Amino acid sequence: MELSAIQRRTVSSLLDTGSGRPVSSGLAGLLRDRIEEGIRPFLPALRGSARLPPGPLRLAKERLNELARCEGLFHADLLGERAPFVHSDASAAGTLAHKSIELDVATADPAEPPALAELAAARLERDRQFGPYWQSLDPGSRADLRARAARSVEQFRTSFPPIRALRRRLAPVSEQWLEARFGGGALRVVGKVDLLLNAARGGRSTRVLIDLKRGRPWAEHAEDMRLYALLHTFRCGIPPYRVATFFLSSGEWQPEDVTEETLHHAAQRVIEGVAAAARLGEGTPQLRPGRHCVRCPRSDTCPASAVQPDLPGRLG
Repeated sequence: MELSAIQRRTVSSLLDTGSGRPVSSGLAGLLRDRIEEGIRPFLPALRGSARLPPGPLRLAKERLNELARCEGLFHADLLGERAPFVHSDASAAGTLAHKSIELDVATADPAEPPALAELAAARLERDRQFGPYWQSLDPGSRADLRARAARSVEQFRTSFPPIRALRRRLAPVSEQWLEARFGGGALRVVGKVDLLLNAARGGRSTRVLIDLKRGRPWAEHAEDMRLYALLHTFRCGIPPYRVATFFLSSGEWQPEDVTEETLHHAAQRVIEGVAAAARLGEGTPQLRPGRHCVRCPRSDTCPASAVQPDLPGRLG
């Protein structure tokens, strides 16, 4: 099959995993045991906490990133102090673009990008968050979001080999939810991968996990992908070969080949998240000021806040 130079680069530098990588026997079990042992001392505090919402503690990439920024922000989120999520123009555009690409990967018959964006919008109208936002827009704003989603589909097609024609070889899966439970159900760790490519080959590591982004790189992107690699290991018993954040606007990506060290690092972040949740209400959290203070619900009263009290929303 004839590919463009950009598509060939994606195949050779991102998707090509050769014959795969051998996997240490029992790696998934070893990682699970590490997390179970690591969180065991904190389970009584979690189960006996009157402040935490009932049910299991839920950790996803957003909360683990909040903890890395500031424990106070992490605690505020656990306690439900942050305002409920409401779509903005940027977030709605990203959601519609992701849905359009998901349909492009999943549908058997080819469709033009505008048609995919139209179909994606119709599907998302039933979404409890996207639907109300979409209904609030005027026709021109809806058309603009659909056009941006169609451009994202074009950028995706330009960058990747034809997924539909290579379905057997690439074994694509899009928008894949992954979940692992620990502590007898006291902890749920969840994540959703935008795209998984490369067919499994016996017991060897071959999969490539990809997160598609419309914006610019952030340091947290690498941590997000490591968490996905960990969850994939628990779900499939075999870690992915590589993870990458792919930026549609530039066609560039941030890759990382997955090693046992990568997975142990991700497991340790999960343990630290449980430990921080168990410290809720015990003394002063570890406060670290930064740009995140702007969206923290405690910024007006936090002694470490980087927001100037006389200039709301401005950093000091």
